[in-house]
Amino acid sequence: MANHTENFEKRNKTGVNIAEEVAKSFFTSDLYFKEKYYMMRSGLDSLNNDAPIKAILSIPRFIRNIPDFIVMNKDSAIFLEVKGCTDKAIFKVRDLESYQYWDKKMPVIMFIYSSTLKYIYMIKLTELMKLIEGGNYPKELIDNTKEMYKIPVQDLTLTGWEEVKEKVQ
Repeated sequence: MANHTENFEKRNKTGVNIAEEVAKSFFTSDLYFKEKYYMMRSGLDSLNNDAPIKAILSIPRFIRNIPDFIVMNKDSAIFLEVKGCTDKAIFKVRDLESYQYWDKKMPVIMFIYSSTLKYIYMIKLTELMKLIEGGNYPKELIDNTKEMYKIPVQDLTLTGWEEVKEKVQ
């Protein structure tokens, strides 16, 4: 699985985002929900885009960082930001700032898939921010330029659908 230390092109050279495939399966499966849910891509699908990174960076950051999907049923909708990880989920500070903007428009749920543990973790953005603000996760740097938080997945809500269900239904 790709990791945060690789550049964008190397991380995404396969054109397949395993975490997104797991999220699509989770939300569209009859195994988990009594009613039908729909997923629609809302974020920029960078994996299927041949625009150079410099052109993509010309798009305002809060637009580049719109959450990946809208998940909806007949009554309501949420934004879903999908992250893949191993045993620690990585959240860039600037991305979190953008997600907070979008959370004011419609609730943002973080869907994290651990490829090593084979678990799904979900947490409301507001709860993730409380966790971070609790001070247990110091900011770290990627490439000496981008601040991020590394959060052990066990600190996130394990398959926390009950915690977020009221935001979708």
